[in-house]
Amino acid sequence: MITSKAPSQQALARASLLHQQCIVADLHSDTLLLHELFGYDISKRHRNRVPLSPFVCHMDLPRNREAGLDIWGMGLVCSPKSSPKRRMGGILRLLGYLRRVCEDRPDEICLIESAKALKDGLKRGAMCALPGIEGAHAIAGNMDNFHEAREMGMRYFTLSHFSNNEAACCAMGLGSRKTAHVGLTDFGRKLVDEIHKRQIILDLAHINKPGFMEACERSERPVIVSHTGVSGVRPMWRNIDDEQIEAVAKTGGVVGIIFGPQFLSPIPVGPLGDLVKHILHVVKVAGADHVAYGSDLDGWLWTHPVGFNDITDLPKITALLLDAGVGEDDVKKIIGGNVQRVIGKVL
Repeated sequence: MITSKAPSQQALARASLLHQQCIVADLHSDTLLLHELFGYDISKRHRNRVPLSPFVCHMDLPRNREAGLDIWGMGLVCSPKSSPKRRMGGILRLLGYLRRVCEDRPDEICLIESAKALKDGLKRGAMCALPGIEGAHAIAGNMDNFHEAREMGMRYFTLSHFSNNEAACCAMGLGSRKTAHVGLTDFGRKLVDEIHKRQIILDLAHINKPGFMEACERSERPVIVSHTGVSGVRPMWRNIDDEQIEAVAKTGGVVGIIFGPQFLSPIPVGPLGDLVKHILHVVKVAGADHVAYGSDLDGWLWTHPVGFNDITDLPKITALLLDAGVGEDDVKKIIGGNVQRVIGKVL
C-alpha cells in the first residue's frame, strides 16, 4: 500500500544496502546544462540550498557515489532559437568537457561508449556516464552532426524536446498544437534507422504520440523514454499512456519515471509516494522489466517531492518500493538492472 508517509526505517536500511550492492541507474539528468550555463564542476560536491536553489545543484560525482549511483544519464541541451552552428558547438563543448573529466578521473567516471565499456567501468567501480542529445534540432537536419556527436561519445538520442524540428514533433511547445497528429518526417525515419545502425539508444521523451508510436514500430532495438510520467496516474500533456507503455515494452525497452511533482500529481508539492505510483503503474501495464528511474534532476524542476532534496535521497524511493510490496528481484531491475540490460542490447 502506498501512502504519503516516509519510508520505514527497515526498508530504508535495506534500500541503502541494495544501492551499494546492485547496479543503480538514472536515465536522465540535465547536470551538464549547469556546466554550460554556470561552469558547474560535476567532480566537486555541491549543496542544494532548499528553498534558495530548488531547481538545480541536485547531482555531482561525490553525491552520486553516496547515493550508490552507477549509471548516469546526462542530457545535452541546446536552444532551438540559436543558429545551427551554435547549437552543435554547445553539444560538442559539453561532450568535450565530459570527456576531459573522464580522462582526469578514470577511476571515478567513464563514458559508456559500448556495452564492454559499461562492463569494464562497473568492474573497476567507476560511475558510468551515458550522454544523450535532447532534441533533433541540435543536429539541424545534418547527419554529419549526428556522426560527429557519436564520435565524441553521445550514446542516446531524443527525437524532440520543446520544439518541432526536422525529424519529429514535440508533445508540447513551439508549434506543437498545429502538428499534434503529425508523425515522423522523412528525415526522422532516416534518423531512427541511423540511430539503430550506429548503436545509439533511441529516446522517445517529449515526442508527440504519432511520432512516438511510429518510432516504436520502426525500431529494431529496445527504446527508452528517458524521463516521463504516465497518464494512467496523472493525465497531462507530458505523460505517456498505456498504449505507449506497451509499445516501449514490445521493443524490450524501458520507461524512466520523472521526479518532478508537477508531472506526478495535481498537487504542486506532492509526496514521494506519488512517484512510486507511476512506477507501479508501468509494472502493472508492462511488467517490472520495463521501468526505471529517469529523474530529470538539475532540469529546472519546479519543486521537489516532499522529503527529496537531491540525489542522495534516491534510496528513499527504493525503500518506498519495498514498503509497497515490490519483491527484491523486481526492485533490482527497476533501480538499474533494466537500464543495464538495454545498454547491453543496444550498445
